[in-house]
Amino acid sequence: MAIINSVFLYAPDPNKGRPLFNGQIFVGEPDLDPEVPANQKQLAVVEENGTTTPVGQPFQLSAGGVPVYNGSTVRLDVDGNYSIKILSSTGAQ
Repeated sequence: MAIINSVFLYAPDPNKGRPLFNGQIFVGEPDLDPEVPANQKQLAVVEENGTTTPVGQPFQLSAGGVPVYNGSTVRLDVDGNYSIKILSSTGAQ
């Protein structure tokens, strides 16, 4: 038997148990606030065809709570260790 792992990030709303609608993702250096521009790391998206494209921050979540780029669900990629901060559409952590 094999374990099936999803490579896509899914961000649920911890208070409502449903997708975090139109949230924002920040990725930065470990143990530092990634919302501060000086602490951010280069973030990239990996599309279904394997294409890697650098993107800016914050990166937006779709209404379904997953990262979407050009209309497709994508995997987020960053080099090395990192910290992550996800905010709701209203800016709540």
